[in-house]
Amino acid sequence: MKQLVYRHEFEKAFQVPKRLDVDFEFLSSPLDAIRLWRPLMDCLGFLGLIKTGLKLATKKRRLYCIMSKGCIAHYGWVSFSFCRYYTVQPGDVVIGPILTDDRFRGMGFATVALMQTINQLILERCRVLWIDTAEDNISCQKVIEKCGFGQSVLSFEK
Repeated sequence: MKQLVYRHEFEKAFQVPKRLDVDFEFLSSPLDAIRLWRPLMDCLGFLGLIKTGLKLATKKRRLYCIMSKGCIAHYGWVSFSFCRYYTVQPGDVVIGPILTDDRFRGMGFATVALMQTINQLILERCRVLWIDTAEDNISCQKVIEKCGFGQSVLSFEK
């Protein structure tokens, strides 16, 4: 499957639409995973919860999510200075994979979550962000476009 890769240098934060029906979480440590253990376990399973804690302990990854009605409606990973599939520079950030629960698709959660994540990364002085998606994932491509990434800069086979 062909993956499209997008890269953008962000200078300023987004004006994210206020939503009263969701809460944004940006997890940066295993303690954050413990705080949200129940919704994480419901979403990822017990093994996924353990893996999440271990990934967060490396300090090279973060997890973001949108919570709605006590459930994780959308989540995504953020990796610092590395990608398994293409070369990034030290200090660059790779967003993905991202996933929206089937029950919450089409509600704009992915866009809000990605904008808030980008804003958080800008606050942490991260500027160069990468994201990729399958060439047939039109929904994700629309989210990526709404978040300012523009055209894909390269592709690879996954």
